[in-house]
Amino acid sequence: MSQLLLAQFPFILGLLLNSLNFIQWPYWSGIYIYLFRTNKLDPRCNDNRIFIMGAMIGTLIGMLLFAHTAKYFLVENNIEMSKYLNPLFATLFLVLALIQIAKVFMKSKKAKVITQTVANN
Repeated sequence: MSQLLLAQFPFILGLLLNSLNFIQWPYWSGIYIYLFRTNKLDPRCNDNRIFIMGAMIGTLIGMLLFAHTAKYFLVENNIEMSKYLNPLFATLFLVLALIQIAKVFMKSKKAKVITQTVANN
């Protein structure tokens, strides 16, 4: 990261990386659509601008909090997190995959029971 020219300008680097964070786009789009469909935001007044400014400020505060907390734990305490994070994420994704496999089998079994019940009647 230090070889990147933008590393000399942390604000611009953060702005660029956060704008490329494609994961947040569907989230905020979904929230925005939900608020319109439930008439919590009125498209004719300034609710849109207020919501967008609030979302931006909230994201900024959240990212600042996350960055400073991570800096405290990782840099100032000199903690080696990779030996903990890799097994943690591997276990997390394994459990999530097993849950999805179980759901597929249960759904398949339920569909089979329903088709047998319909066929018998």
